[in-house]
Amino acid sequence: MDTTAERLDQVSGSLTRIEGDLNELRKYMRQLALNQAKHEEQHAQSVESVDKELRELKEQLRRIKLGGR
Repeated sequence: MDTTAERLDQVSGSLTRIEGDLNELRKYMRQLALNQAKHEEQHAQSVESVDKELRELKEQLRRIKLGGR
């Protein structure tokens, strides 16, 4: 009986550690996902800004070409 109780205590301790590790992993993965979402949002804003600048430059070039004729 004593041996079985010791083994159950060991298993219980192991499960407690595993549960704690899984909880830490969950927190890490959540933060990773939040960081990725933030990065994607910043990237999208940068691409939109570059697209806008490119459209403006194309319009300026078109005006220059029309004015030069």
